[in-house]
Parts: sequence; C-alpha cells; structure tokens
Amino acid sequence: MLGTREIDILNIIVQLNVTNSKQLSDKLNLTNRQISYSLRKINEELETCGLEKIIRHKNGEWIYSLRDLQKLLNTINQNKENDIDEYFESKYRIYAEIVYLFINEENQVNIDDLSLFFDMSRNTIILDLRKIKRLLEKKSCKLEYQKAEGYLIKGDELDITYLILYFINQLYNKNFLLKKFDHIFENKMEYDVLEIIQVYEQYFELRFSDNDFIKLSILLSIFLIRFNNTERRIEYLRDNISTVPEYIFIEKCFNENHIYYRNKHDLSLITLLFLSSSTISNNSNLDDTNLIKAIKEMIRLFQLKTSIEIKNSELLAHKLYFHLKPVFYRLKYNIEISGNSYELMSNDFVTSTIYDFLLTCIAPIEDYLGFSLPDEEVRLISYYFGGEIYNAASEDDYIPKRAIVVCSNGLIVASLMKQMLSDLFPEFDFVNTFPAREVESFDDNYDICFSNIPLSDVKNNYIIQPLMSDEEKSRLRINVLKDLEMTQTIRKTDSLLSIVKKYSKIVDENKLTNEIHKYLLSISSVENSPPKNLLNYIGGRIKLISKKITWKEAMYEAGLLLVDDGLATEKYIDKLVEIIGKKDNSYLFLNERIAIPHSSPEFGVLKEGCSIIISKEPIEFPHNHKVHIIIPFSLFKSDEHFYALSQLANFSKDINVQNQLIKFSIQEIKTKLFEIFSRGENDGY
Repeated sequence: MLGTREIDILNIIVQLNVTNSKQLSDKLNLTNRQISYSLRKINEELETCGLEKIIRHKNGEWIYSLRDLQKLLNTINQNKENDIDEYFESKYRIYAEIVYLFINEENQVNIDDLSLFFDMSRNTIILDLRKIKRLLEKKSCKLEYQKAEGYLIKGDELDITYLILYFINQLYNKNFLLKKFDHIFENKMEYDVLEIIQVYEQYFELRFSDNDFIKLSILLSIFLIRFNNTERRIEYLRDNISTVPEYIFIEKCFNENHIYYRNKHDLSLITLLFLSSSTISNNSNLDDTNLIKAIKEMIRLFQLKTSIEIKNSELLAHKLYFHLKPVFYRLKYNIEISGNSYELMSNDFVTSTIYDFLLTCIAPIEDYLGFSLPDEEVRLISYYFGGEIYNAASEDDYIPKRAIVVCSNGLIVASLMKQMLSDLFPEFDFVNTFPAREVESFDDNYDICFSNIPLSDVKNNYIIQPLMSDEEKSRLRINVLKDLEMTQTIRKTDSLLSIVKKYSKIVDENKLTNEIHKYLLSISSVENSPPKNLLNYIGGRIKLISKKITWKEAMYEAGLLLVDDGLATEKYIDKLVEIIGKKDNSYLFLNERIAIPHSSPEFGVLKEGCSIIISKEPIEFPHNHKVHIIIPFSLFKSDEHFYALSQLANFSKDINVQNQLIKFSIQEIKTKLFEIFSRGENDGY
C-alpha cells in the first residue's frame, strides 16, 4: 500500500509531467534516496495492478505511461474514503464532533454516543469536549451539559449559523469524516437534497461548481435537519430577501415538497446558500439591472483609462455579473461557502497592469455593493479582463483539435485553466468547460480533456494544475503532442539538440531541450514582434518645464510635440483640452501624480505614440488634480500599447523616481527614462 509521500509524488509527476529526480526534489524537497525508495514502492504497485512501470533512462530521465499513472491514481482515489489517517488529526475530528452535536440536538447526546460514532475512547472524547468548550467560547457560543438533554451547543442563532458554515468549510476535504454523516442524513432526511439542487440548476439554467455543489448538499442536509430539531422561531437574518426570484423558487419548492422550515428566515438562509455558491456556467437572466449597470460602467472606465477596446464588452459584462452576484451575497451576509483558490493566481505583467488600472475603475461596483471589494476579488476580476484581451488577440486563429476543460473548482479557476491552456496549445479549439460531476454525460465530440483531478473513462485525459511554470508547461506540451502525434516541433527540437551536441558540451540537456522547445513554440504559429515599450512610444519627445504654467499651456506644449512629429493634428490637442475640462476626467490620471490624456483616434490621431512633459512646478488641472508629469497618448483602438501601459502603471507607483525627475536636468531625465523603461518585463518596468 502506498503512503502519503508516494501519493504526493504520483500527483506531482502526473500534474506537472516531472521527468527526473531533480525536478521532483525541487517540488517536494526530498533526497535522492527518499525518491528512489518511493519510486520502488510505486513501481511495485504499478506491477501489481498490471500497469507499466517507471523506467529510468541512462541520461537520468524517466520514461513512463502517463495514462497508467493516472489509472493508479484513480484506483487510489476510489479507495481513499477508507483511509482514516486524516480522521485521527484531532483538530478536524473536533470540528466533526461539533457538527455531530448540531445534527443530533434532539437526541440527548452523551460521551458514549460520541465515542461510539467516532470510534474513539471515552478519555479521548472527554479531552475533545474540553477543547470544544474553549473553541466555542471564542466563537460567542458555549457547550452545556444537562443530564436530561445531554450535550448542547447554545448561542445566538446567527452565530450558530456562521459556525456551521465555518466548520463545513474546514472539513470539506476530509472525506472520511464527512462520509460518516451520510447515514445520519439518510435516516433523518425524507427528501433528496441533490434533487433539490438539480431542479434549481435546471430552473435557473446554471451549473454549480463541483466543490460548491457538494458543500451545498451537505449544508442543506444539516440546516434542514436543524430546522426540524429546534422549534425556535427567532429572527436571525437582518435583511428581507423574499422578493428575489431565487427565494420565491425555494419557497415554492419547499411548500410543494412539504419540506419543513420554521419561518421566513430559514427560507432566506437556504436562498442565500444557493445565491452564494459559485457556478461554472450560467445562462440565467440578468435580473439585477443595477449590478449589470455598475459592471458596464466599470468596463467603460477601464476602456477610457487604458484606451484598449474590449471587443466583446457585452460578453465580459455577463461573465462578471455571474461571478460578482455570488460574491455580493457572500460578502454582504458573511456566507462562507465558496473557495476561489486565490493562491492559484499568478502575477504576470498583464494581470498586474489590469489590476493597477482596475483599482481606479472599481468604484461603480463598490458603490453598488455598499462596501469595498477585498483585494483578492479585484485580482480575480482582472483575470476576466485579461482573458478578453487574450481572446481578442487570437480569435481568428485556425485551430483543428477540439479540447475540453474539466474543473472541480468554480468558474474563475476553470477560466484560468482554459486561458493558460489556450495560450499553450494554439492548435486546439477549447470548446467548453465542465464540472467533474458531469463526466458521464460527455459526448465524444472532443479530442483531448484537461482536468485538475483524475477522471475515469475519459479519453486523452491530462491532469494539470491551474498555474504552471514555463518548464512545466513545456513538458506538458511535449507529452501531449507526442501522444497526439503532433511532433513537428519536437522533431525540430531533437534536430537542433543533435547539432548543438556535435559542437559543444551540454551541461543540462533537459533544460536546454525545454528552452529550445519553448523558443520554437514561440515562433511556430505567428512571428510575434516583441512588445513595444514606453520608450518606443515616447521616441525622444521629452520636454522639461521650469516655470509655473497653466494646465492648458502644458497641454499645448505636450501636444505640439506630437503634432510636430506627425503623430496627431492640432484638432486632437483641442479635443484633449476639451475632455480635461469635463467633470468626468478622473480616468486621465494615474495615482493623482501623472496625467495621461488620450482620446478616440477619429479626433486627429495619425500615428501611435506619446510625449512627456516634466514640470518642476505642480500643474493644477481642473477638479483638484495637481501633477508634475503629463504623458499625452495618440493611440488607435488596439492592445498593442498594453506593455507600455504596464510600465507606466509601475512608474506611477514609484514616487522616489518621480521626485528625482523633477530635480533633474533634461539630459539626466532622458538618461533616467531610458534606464527604467528599457528593462524587460520581469525587471519591474
């Protein structure tokens, strides 16, 4: 039987396409001896199951059947519910004991009941109860014991509701512990909660993520049992949501199926559980007109701020609506049900730049919500914008292979996976994303399936992580193309490697192979020129102003630099001055220190570019904007200037450099600007 380390190794090999000991050691911090020992155990298990073993090539690389390793993982996962190692981790056992007390409130629970159910000694249960008492006191609740009633958890109804949500979230991945409650649910429930959820999905034309679907079923079971156990009719939710369509549907469903609830607050709670759950697809109506209006205003501000046209802004608004709607309910009502895997988010320069600009465009959403969005949510929204920008750049590509993405998490993680894979495999058409629970309903109209968990009976299934390093992506691409016999790039890699071997000594053949492959991949479909940095747009149009001038004078000084170089007409300068005078001009400023005026190309743009004015004295713009730096852009509606914008966003946060420029001579300014804007995207600016 494989231990935890062997299972971890298997997962890493399968998910990241690891091909040697060093790669594995870097990921798991294991010694070569530990790796060799674990590989022997894995090979023994593979042989027992009649599967192909992992073979070590003479060059140190591993040769293995990815599909056979996935089959072994599937077998392990099917048997995992019988693995009780996690059961004995006291923290989670205590959480499960608390849930048991909530479910069995009417049963006069005593020490023997807990000991029997959890198969633990009385002494262990007694110690656990002491810990439970201390834990509950920190959560504004208390554990009481009365001979006639047994152990009971007492507290405000809302506090107890939040406790149940918290502990189920903590226990979600502890399969063995949660499985123990199945027979309690079966004995106490007179109706199928899964059917309730599925009817809800059909009615509102949506699909919950796998994770939230399961959590929702567990929480529904617990709360419906609790409604029957306790007769308290206390009002515990502060707002009335009885007018929303979801509440009306839940009320009708409960009444028609004779599902007991104590009062309208119980129906509101159940409705909030549904409304707070993440979806992986959603075709329901945009019934909240104020939310969609706020989203469209945010998109409008983003386009004004960046001068980037979102080609399918309506589709982006719909995606954001169905992402933000459950976020709104989770944050407003403190409903802990969904995990968005924020830790999976990368911080590449595109996402980082979008995030910087979104911070100045998010106000319409926050005004609608009535509170500030957490930083993680703003970063998630930036992924949606990034996805639209990426998709617009590649929408005309011809892609013959059909691929699907299966994700057990919510829509955002599924989108991350799809976006990353679309970039990695431009020759594939990524037709759809699915939750894992719909695997059996797949048709065969696809060539390859990528998923974040092992799937049974799915052809060409590759398990991946939502975020991968360049090396991991390269290994995945090589393996997939080999399996699908799309080996032209691989043959070119091998040919180049053979030439290099003839005339030089290779220190790290695997790393060189990956680097060659990444290079060939980057030029295989379209010869992309490197992104234009801000210096390409400035082109020497830099001017230092030493005296005090008005904002109009400054604008004409900066604009004439564009006109003199044939980038814009004087009509364009007049348009910029007109825009700056308007009340809604906040999109023209970065961090209140830099003005970046720009307008639509039809007002006199001839070529793309910008100029830069640096004033030693602050220039006072309308509506209390005081700046020292003005950078007017003449742009066409495309995303070619996005890298330059990312540099500008980073520059706007560097107060020290800005203060230096104000004190410099014109030659020192030119030298400094060249220094900071000629760096690569990984070097800051």
